[in-house]
This record gives sequence, structure tokens and C-alpha cells, in this order.
Amino acid sequence: MPGTLIILNPTAGGGRAGRLWPRLESRLRQALGPFELMRTSRIGEATEIAARSDGSHLVVACGGDGTIHEVANGILSRKEPTSLGILSIGTGGDLIKSLRIPSDLLGQIDVLSKGSEQAIDVGEIHYSTPVGMKRRLFLNIADAGLGADVLRRLATTRSVFGRRLAYLSASLEAYRHRQPAKMTVTLDGKKIWEQSTLIAVVANGRSFGGGMQIAPAADLRDGLFEIVLMQDLPPRWLPVVIPSLYLRQAHRLPQVKIFRGRKVTLEAEAPVFLDIDGELEGSLPCEFQILPDRLKVRIP
Repeated sequence: MPGTLIILNPTAGGGRAGRLWPRLESRLRQALGPFELMRTSRIGEATEIAARSDGSHLVVACGGDGTIHEVANGILSRKEPTSLGILSIGTGGDLIKSLRIPSDLLGQIDVLSKGSEQAIDVGEIHYSTPVGMKRRLFLNIADAGLGADVLRRLATTRSVFGRRLAYLSASLEAYRHRQPAKMTVTLDGKKIWEQSTLIAVVANGRSFGGGMQIAPAADLRDGLFEIVLMQDLPPRWLPVVIPSLYLRQAHRLPQVKIFRGRKVTLEAEAPVFLDIDGELEGSLPCEFQILPDRLKVRIP
């Protein structure tokens, strides 16, 4: 397939992407024909490679949700029309669930060779860093509070447990040491929330944390965010909260409120950090805006 670039993060999935690549390469060449391969060696490099990939009409992110996030940001910085392809070999694998891309790699290769291209919405976020405000685009979910703490703890559990158990273990530990902050949330110009908050989620896709269905009604093509806000919950709620996330029942908890809108502002009285598409990135205050039909993705 002329004009195809594959960006491989060999460290994704605890090095699984690098180990699987020799077997994947031959199947990809059979399915796609000639393509260019670029390997990353550091954080942010996938964005740089995708941004300068002149002549590539399809850029395939081979790695985890973080790699997909980086490649998408690089594609979206270009003026030339370019589509995103996905080979998901990471720890979370959440974006492909919303895109209905199969979880098995042979199925994903089949999507790359035979699938269609559809435009999806993209989230834009301006967030705080020690050196000032920064801008980032995201495809799936960004959250403030507990989710960022889970990611921080996941770094020490990822190599020990399997994918889902790693997230579950980190989630339980983060919940046990939670530090809720008073957050103020403004949606489309109207203040909708001002109270102690365990987690605030701005969702374009449906799941995060390796399959936790935090926003099961979210749609990547409806031009709206799902905003999920959860009050702090005492420890006795723990046996209810975690299973409800995996069973798509979090919206039934009385401490959870869900809104829909296009522009969201999050502020907090104490430092609160951000998880953007599965990557730790900055802190509050921040502002989100939905960008409808901004990115073409190869899907079934």
C-alpha cells in the first residue's frame, strides 16, 4: 500500500511490541504491500515522526494508547490529509474498544488492509505545567484526580501483573490513598459542579484503565464530550465502585453525575494532576473543547 508508514514503539506492552514485531512484519507486508518502518526510542518521538511523514497517506501507530496518542498529535499537526491506522499492543487497549477494532492483532491487520476510513471527533485541551499553559489533542479520555494517581502507581505494577490485574491493583492502591480536591466544573459557560471530587472525566471514548467503562454512552462521532463527575466515596464503597466501572454501571452510583457538552473547564483549590489518553501530563486548571470530525481513522 503506497504511502504507508508504520511507527513502532518497541517498548510498548512491557516490550511485547518489540518481541512480536518480527512475526507481524511479514504478515503486514503481505496485507499492505511495501511500507516504511520507523522505530521510536523516547517519549514524544512518535509525534515528531508522524508530523514530518510527507507522502504517507496512512500512518499506523504500533504500540499502546500512548503511542496512538502521540501519532495522532503528529498527524493532526500536518496540512496534508493523512489517516490513522492502529496496531494496539499496549497495556490499556481502550481506544480500540470505542472504535470497535478487534483486540487480536490478525484482526487489526485485516482492518488496516480492508477497513474503511471514518472521521472521528478529537478533544483539545489547554492545561497547566510548571512552565506555563500547553495545548494537546486527545482521542479517548482525559481525567483529573484518581486516574492520574492510578497511572503513577501503574508504573511499578505493569511488569509484574497482566494487563487488567495491573490496572486493578493500581486502582485499589490509588483509591486507598486518595486525596480528593474541591473542583469547579464549567460546561458550555455554565457552572455545573463545585464540590469535593474523587475524579473528573472528560470522555470522547467509552473506557479507560484497561477496560473500565466510565462513559459507556460516549460516541466518538457525535460532536460531544461525556463529562463524568464522581464525589469522594468512603472506603466502604470500594467493593461497589471498582466492579461498577467494569460492568458499565458507574452511572447508577448516587455519587456520580454525567453531563454532555462541547466546552469544559476544570479548576481546583489544591494541585490536581491530569491523565490524557493514558499519559501523565500537566495539571489543573485546564480547558477542553471538542473538535468534530477532525481525524480520519481506519476502522472495520
